[in-house]
Amino acid sequence: MKRVIKIIVFLVIAALVVMGGRKLVLKRRAELRKEKAVVHYPLPVRVAKVERGTLYRTARYLGKIDSNGVMTLKARLSGQVVKRFFREGDRVKKGDLLVGLGRKKNGTVRDLKAQLSVLKAKIAALEIQRKNLAEIFKRDTLLYKNGAISKEAWQLSQNKLAVVTGQIDALRQEMAQVGTKLSYTRIVSPYDGVIAQYFVNAGDVVFPGQPVCKVIRQGSFKVKVDVTPEDLSRIAVGTPVFVKENRLRVSRIYPATTPSSLGIFEADFPAGTCPYRLGEIIPVKIQLEALRDAWLVPVDALLHAGDGALVFGVMEGKIVPIQVKILALEGGRAAIASQELKAGTPLVCAHESRLMTLHKGQSVKIVGTYVREVLR
Repeated sequence: MKRVIKIIVFLVIAALVVMGGRKLVLKRRAELRKEKAVVHYPLPVRVAKVERGTLYRTARYLGKIDSNGVMTLKARLSGQVVKRFFREGDRVKKGDLLVGLGRKKNGTVRDLKAQLSVLKAKIAALEIQRKNLAEIFKRDTLLYKNGAISKEAWQLSQNKLAVVTGQIDALRQEMAQVGTKLSYTRIVSPYDGVIAQYFVNAGDVVFPGQPVCKVIRQGSFKVKVDVTPEDLSRIAVGTPVFVKENRLRVSRIYPATTPSSLGIFEADFPAGTCPYRLGEIIPVKIQLEALRDAWLVPVDALLHAGDGALVFGVMEGKIVPIQVKILALEGGRAAIASQELKAGTPLVCAHESRLMTLHKGQSVKIVGTYVREVLR
């Protein structure tokens, strides 16, 4: 009897629980019917229109500033440096005295100048003697033709004139040699330019062939770049080279490589336009090739997927995924290929993490245009 009572009590409690639960469910359904339905708004997106154009593929390297006109001036005789007339970085004109040397052997500068003065005086005296002998020889020639003097007397007059003329020629040659020695004590600039470096100081003793200073020709600068053999094969004379705001062109390509098997080319700066110093290392961008008539889009329109990529077009407010092939990436732009793209199709531009949330048929709303400078 007790067991029957327990069963009846359990069934009553279970029935009450079921009735209470059903009542709660019906109440909650009634509350939900009264609530307003959630409105799904279109996803706001920025877009850029796909367009046909040319993408220039480039490579970046480091180049070294060099000069097409660098001359190292050397001493041509032994002597002591008396004075340096300029400093590194000073501009000089052709013929400007850069270094003065004093001779320790074979006479000093003062001695050489004294020798020149003596030689000039001797030549002047002999010139007067030669002039007198020339008049005598002219008179003797007339007398000889008229039979007034013998042939021997006429030949003697001729020989005296020849001896004095020879002495004058010898003295002039000696004077030229002294003048040459004197010029060796003056190291002058061979052209308009800039003093790049001095190798000696005042008081130093120099010997023939010893470097004294280095002069850079004014406005004759170039950038020298080492590149990989693969990129060198796509570079020719005239290929555009960009050094910051300077647009240059390849001027020459070396036929030999560096010890590390890198190719070498040079690009000249127009006269007076190089803003860099000799030996400075600068970034260089080389235009290797042009992809013409390709679809151009911002890189932010691409969602990389395996070997290819996806772009998301917007057609009638709905997302349309389009499979594309990436041809090249350069400067925030991408050149792509696809049979499904059409000119002017708006493509969603966003970070890849945002693009991964898009799906076919998703409602979107265009709220802005992607920054057009990226497509330039």
